[in-house]
Amino acid sequence: MSPLTLLWFSLASILCFVSLAAADAMIPVLPATSPAQLVFPVVVAVEGICLKLLCGLPLARSLWIAFLMNLGSTVVGELVNAGATPIVGHDVWAFWTAGSVAAGVAVITFFFAISFFVEWLIARRMFARDGRNDAARAVLVANVITYLGIASVILGPPA
Repeated sequence: MSPLTLLWFSLASILCFVSLAAADAMIPVLPATSPAQLVFPVVVAVEGICLKLLCGLPLARSLWIAFLMNLGSTVVGELVNAGATPIVGHDVWAFWTAGSVAAGVAVITFFFAISFFVEWLIARRMFARDGRNDAARAVLVANVITYLGIASVILGPPA
């Protein structure tokens, strides 16, 4: 097993069992009193390490890019949640707290897409400054890892 594969499975396993897992565009839709609001630095660290390993950037640069990516997607996630609340009549959080696995998967997928797109736009610009063009793959892998944690916590363990 390659070191990158081992890291992938290790991080995914850790995130799947961490009850505070949340990231990116999902952070704003979690309850304000939730400890999950405090995981932003963990998400930045995990995604920064992914960027470093996948792209070979210096760790400080990778963490800075991950911070900017997640800050951007968190702000956009907050705007989407605020805009959707009057339309659906309640916070987006209520869609999966009602106990519907299908609704949970739909909301996670929706916010994953938002997160990926926003973070890719930011990373693409930052990577261009470094003369790189591999932002899409790195952002996709980093988001898959962090969203595995989100899905495992929100949807719960298999019955």
